[in-house]
Amino acid sequence: MLNPQIATLWGSQFITTLGLMILVPIMPLYLAEEMSLSLNNATQWGAFAMAAPSIASLLSARYIGICSDRWGYRPVLMFSLVIFSVSMLLMAWASELWIFILGRLLQGLSGVSLCILTFTSALGKGKEGLTIGSIQSATAAGAVIGPVMGGWLNDHWQLQPLLYLTALVSLIVCLAIRSCTPDLKVKVVSNQQSLKPDLHGARPWLWAGLLSQAAAVALVICFGGFIQQQLSLVNSASVAGLMHALSWLACLIASPLWGRSNDAGHTQRNFLIAAACCSLSLLALPYCQSIYLIALLRIVQGACFAALIPSMQLVVQQQVPESQRGQALGISQSYLSLGQIVGPLLIMTATFWLTAIQLVWLCSLLFAAAFISIFQSTFQQSGRSLRGSNANR
Repeated sequence: MLNPQIATLWGSQFITTLGLMILVPIMPLYLAEEMSLSLNNATQWGAFAMAAPSIASLLSARYIGICSDRWGYRPVLMFSLVIFSVSMLLMAWASELWIFILGRLLQGLSGVSLCILTFTSALGKGKEGLTIGSIQSATAAGAVIGPVMGGWLNDHWQLQPLLYLTALVSLIVCLAIRSCTPDLKVKVVSNQQSLKPDLHGARPWLWAGLLSQAAAVALVICFGGFIQQQLSLVNSASVAGLMHALSWLACLIASPLWGRSNDAGHTQRNFLIAAACCSLSLLALPYCQSIYLIALLRIVQGACFAALIPSMQLVVQQQVPESQRGQALGISQSYLSLGQIVGPLLIMTATFWLTAIQLVWLCSLLFAAAFISIFQSTFQQSGRSLRGSNANR
C-alpha cells in the first residue's frame, strides 16, 4: 500500500503521462483537422510533434537534475508541473502549428517525469526499487488510458476539453504536492553538486536502458504493420491497439513486484531475465498464427519490460551520493530520451529493406543487445572479484 506522499507523486506521474499520450495514436489526424493541413503534411509534422518532447528532454534532463539537487526536489517538481500545465494549455489553444509544436517542446523541457522520479526515490529510502517500480506502474496506467480517451474523444466529441482538464488537474496536483509532501533538503557533501557524477560503473546500464527504450518505441511503430501482415485482419489497427493496452496493463501490475525484488538485491538477475524474455517473446511472435498466442506474448513482453528501465534507474542512483541523485537520474533520462529518438529513426530506415515481420525481429535484437550489455558487465565484475580474492590469498 502506497503512503500518501508516494500516492500523490503516483497521481502526478499518471496525469502527466496521460497528457503526453493523449494524442499519440491520432496525432496526424488531429493536426490535419485542427491546423487545416493535408494528410501528408500532417503525417510529417505529426512525427516531429511526437518526437519533440524526447528531443527537448534529451537537451534539458541533466540540467533539471542539477536544479533538483541544488534547490530541492519539491520546488523544482512544482515548477515543472506548472510548465507542463502551460504546455497543455498551449496545445489546447493552438490554432497554428508552431504554437502546438511549442507546447510539445515544453512538455519535454518541463522534465516533470524526471522530477517525480527523483523526488519519489528520495522519499523511498530503503525501498527505492519499490518506489521507482510504482512510478513505472503510474506511467503504464497513463499509457493505457491516455490513447483510449484521446481516440474516443476525437471520434465522438472534441479533444480540447481533455487537454484543458489535464492542465487543470496538473495544477491541482501541484498544490497537493505542496501540502502533502515534505520539502526535502539535500545534504551537500563538500562540492559534489558542482561535479559531474562518476557513472563509469553504470555505463553498461545506461546503454542497456537506451537499447530497451529504443526497442519498446520501435515496437509501437512497427507492430500495427506486423498484425496486418501476420493475421490479415480488417480491423488490424484496433487489434494492435488492444495488444499495446494488454502489454501496458501487464507492465502496470508487474512493476511493483520487480521493484520489491530489486530492493532485495536482485537487480542484475532481474534485468537479465526480463531482457531475455522480452527478446525471446518478440522472436517468437512471427511464428504465432493465433491472435490469442500473440496477445499472450505481448503480455509477457509487457510484464518483463516493467523490470528494465526501473532497474537501470536504481543502479544509476546507487552509483552516486545523495547530493548528486538528480544529476545522475537526469543523465539516465537523457539516455532514455535518446532511445526514444533512435527507435523510430531505426524503424524508418529499416523499413526500406525489411518486412513488418523482420522489423519485429529487429526489436528483439535491441532487447538482446541490452541483455548482452548487462551480461558482459556482470561477467567482467565477477572476473575482477575472483582475481581480487585470489590475490588476497
